[in-house]
Amino acid sequence: MFEFEQEPVWYQALELADHLTLLANSVSKQDQAALGEPIRRFGIALATDIAAACGVSDPPRESKYYYQIAEANVYKLATLIKIMLRREYLTLEQYHNVSQQLEDIAAALVRLYDRNRLEN
Repeated sequence: MFEFEQEPVWYQALELADHLTLLANSVSKQDQAALGEPIRRFGIALATDIAAACGVSDPPRESKYYYQIAEANVYKLATLIKIMLRREYLTLEQYHNVSQQLEDIAAALVRLYDRNRLEN
């Protein structure tokens, strides 16, 4: 088992990536390149960056880089889902659900980074 597989936030990110893929599939063909594809890409990148942050060999320095990228992906996704809401690809309930997942992941990233920094 890889170290990142022991982190609940990695599983949260995987679930979110799957959910975001389903939501992105509802985006019209004309908005796929600007909206659907980035949602898929950043959702997957969030999970892979968490894995990278947990698996690098020099955690204090290199893991910070991946945590920052993962956090940036959270903010990009938050913006993209807001656009989806404004364009009526999401219901208000779906928007709140995904927003809460993103907030939970962002908070978990901060805790994980702080823990790893203190351990090393």
